[in-house]
Amino acid sequence: MNTQIEMFAAKVRSDPALANGFDLVGHSQGGLITRAYIERYNSPRVHNYVSLAGPQAGVYGVPDFNDWCPDVDCDWINKIMSKIAEGGWTEPLMQQHVTFAQYWRDPLNYTAYLASSSFLADINNDRAAKNATYRANMVGTTGRHVYLQALQDHIVVPKQSEWFENFAPGEDSVIPNVTATPGYLGDWVGLKTLHEQGRLTLAAVNCTHQDMPRASCKAAVYDAFIKPNVGGAM
Repeated sequence: MNTQIEMFAAKVRSDPALANGFDLVGHSQGGLITRAYIERYNSPRVHNYVSLAGPQAGVYGVPDFNDWCPDVDCDWINKIMSKIAEGGWTEPLMQQHVTFAQYWRDPLNYTAYLASSSFLADINNDRAAKNATYRANMVGTTGRHVYLQALQDHIVVPKQSEWFENFAPGEDSVIPNVTATPGYLGDWVGLKTLHEQGRLTLAAVNCTHQDMPRASCKAAVYDAFIKPNVGGAM
């Protein structure tokens, strides 16, 4: 994940058309990469930002990949998921080379998550030492932040992660509302400030994870949220 973010930032900085700022849309894992770009760089500056089914609070659960890639073609996915589900996500090799492991957040082993996570714990400012730059850059965008949850999502588990919601530490059944989470209350990445400024939108659309950027969800996603928030007032 960290390498992908560096590559994305280098691509953005090499494009003169983006030098004065730009609007940004990220889908799925791209929702994490693009938000991490804002937090770590935001130069060139992002104006309006839209995340489509991005697992912003990480994942804890085995998604249904069969519709995307059947077991006969992608048996390696099940092997990786079994390894992660057994606790292997904490191993350095997994953290270094498997992007999914880098945003796996185990609420029943939260201390291990904080100690081993090579990406998510940092980008969400979950550790005791906070990176003030992350919050400043998120708040430093000039427009709106829109986070869309796919109601029929079977890839991101739990799908509430797309609104920065996940199981509380020590729990695997109750998912607190984002406004009740320590991250929001402490404004660790600026969500509370964006909300109070009227620049934060959390919305749900009746789409699958895969269909968020596709024509079948154009009315619910593009027409309703991307078009009004991208390329508009900054």
